[in-house]
Amino acid sequence: MIPDVTMSPRFARALRAELVSHVREKLRPWWRRRAFLLGAGVFAATAAVGSGIAVAVSNVLPGGVETFSLSEPVGKTATGSGLIELGDPPAEATGVTLALTCDSPGTFHFDDGSQLTCTVGDEGSTVTVALPLTTPVSVTTDPDSAWTASAAYVISTTHPWAVNANGQTYGVVTSAGSPDLVAVVATNGKEGYVRSSELAEAAGDLDFRSPEAALEWQESVAGTTASLTVYLSDGTTEIGTFLIER
Repeated sequence: MIPDVTMSPRFARALRAELVSHVREKLRPWWRRRAFLLGAGVFAATAAVGSGIAVAVSNVLPGGVETFSLSEPVGKTATGSGLIELGDPPAEATGVTLALTCDSPGTFHFDDGSQLTCTVGDEGSTVTVALPLTTPVSVTTDPDSAWTASAAYVISTTHPWAVNANGQTYGVVTSAGSPDLVAVVATNGKEGYVRSSELAEAAGDLDFRSPEAALEWQESVAGTTASLTVYLSDGTTEIGTFLIER
């Protein structure tokens, strides 16, 4: 006999929210992960000017994270799990940057919970991750998975979103959310911005009333292409088109 289960209104609301969240994860805007959305991070280089003073040279976008190296990178090649010893961190260090290349198929886990999975044919692929301030840096993987990596202490600065004359924020998508205008690369190769509201609507990042409504939307747009106008940071000057294949 199937038991008769009665849910409290509070539990029912929580269950509905979890179901919608689960469906949204399946629909999760893959555009957040694609290369045509301009990234939030930049690793700054240094250059000497006439006075002999070293200054930072970077092209970080509003909302982006600018990172400066504070130590010489320490390299390691290993098969299976391993540690990279960096020594004592500089007082001003805020984190660690790790660049790992998979030398064989495998899944490589990092200290912040992120991971890199390489399949056959992916050998030589490299990923760079920003890690919390920790030493030694650990790479966890299967005993027969080979990798090469280098790590260094860094100091990172997060830049705020910029605001145009119309009061719109613009920049890159961050953990805090999206600005009014999101940095992208148009089909003509020009860098510009699309309206965050239009991007969310085209990609399905919407407040669906139920899991069924979310799946219905997904089915209704499957195989279609959304075309968004790309603007300069003023939000009015059109410079190109941004396409989302769904």
